[in-house]
Amino acid sequence: MREQVAYVAWLKGMSRSRAWEAAAAALAKTDLSDLAERPATRLSGGQRRRMGIAQTIVHGARFIFLDEPTAGLDPLQLERFNCLLAELSADHHFVVSTHDITALTSKYDRVLVVASGATAFAGSAQDFLALAGHGGEGREASAYRVALNGGRP
Repeated sequence: MREQVAYVAWLKGMSRSRAWEAAAAALAKTDLSDLAERPATRLSGGQRRRMGIAQTIVHGARFIFLDEPTAGLDPLQLERFNCLLAELSADHHFVVSTHDITALTSKYDRVLVVASGATAFAGSAQDFLALAGHGGEGREASAYRVALNGGRP
């Protein structure tokens, strides 16, 4: 796996030795150092997602775009992945495309809802949840329905 991460760094213009060092650092940040020599084909889904993050941060990317990064993760992998993004958010900005809007305010600062190619909502996570008008379970889904309905309940 370290070779794959180093390869991405090399593709971005790093020297071979610098890419190898940066790969070790990126794997450490993603808590994969102990699996550095394991082939990617022998990684779990959560480990593969973390390897993907390592490949993204290895060359110092400031903005990272993720499409459905938590799809198929079990609850423990999901928690670990979310903790990783929270840790990395001090040095990196994440743009996440997802249908998983549970615990929205604890994960994201801003929300953009796109429907039929148009912006249905753009604002803070708190403003998005305020669309629901009530607390409790299902608040995210309720806010989503209101956003899709042009702000009308």
